Amino acid sequence: MTDPTIPVYNVNTGDNADRSNYSASPYVNMSDDNNNNGSGALDGIFKDNNDVVNNNDTDDDVNDLLSMAPSIASSVLTADGIHDQTGFAIVCLVILVGDMARGVFFPTMWPLVSELGGSTVQLGYSVAAFSFGRILVSPMFGGWSVTYGYSKTLLFSCSILWVGTLLYAQAQNVGHVSFLIFAQIVMGIGSGTLGVTRAFVAEVTAQRNRTTYMAWITAVQYGGFTVTPFVGAFFTKVLQDKEFKVG
Repeated sequence: MTDPTIPVYNVNTGDNADRSNYSASPYVNMSDDNNNNGSGALDGIFKDNNDVVNNNDTDDDVNDLLSMAPSIASSVLTADGIHDQTGFAIVCLVILVGDMARGVFFPTMWPLVSELGGSTVQLGYSVAAFSFGRILVSPMFGGWSVTYGYSKTLLFSCSILWVGTLLYAQAQNVGHVSFLIFAQIVMGIGSGTLGVTRAFVAEVTAQRNRTTYMAWITAVQYGGFTVTPFVGAFFTKVLQDKEFKVG
């Protein structure tokens, strides 16, 4: 059988060439008969030295595959999803709580500053203090997440955030705007884990889906800041004329 699409190239033109393996047609003979003769010129033309190359490179190829095995397994686990779904949910909760601390207290800040005898300038300091606290510790928390791990770093930051909320609640009893600013800085420090949470998500997701999960945690962050002020505004309106004493 002759393939009319492949031209013949007469490579061996010597007197000892085996002419029986060449077709009279100007195209390559695709029949299996020629390949079974064992001494055909075409076998010599199209046969390469793959056996030698493969033998020499076998050890290197095996070593390369073994070294790639962990990364391949990790990619397979996260090919179409996220490797640690529980960890991702906890990270989203940490991000939500961190920005809720700013969002819920935001509507209460001006009434509190005004009651403490502060001005709009001091209100601006109080608002900026939260972000200032985040700036202070974000690089440090990033280093701790590598040294001590994500769990310990996030647990420590959440503990600081809890202390900051307690300090904020006591600002009225202390009676100084500077204490309110200090409480805002402490809460900002407790919320300075945005870099840590993003690094965690980058580690447990496949590269092709990483942007999607980054968008999710960003949505959680802005949701915590933009939605929860309604909660703070509600309690400010309901409880603004009431006093509660503990003890």
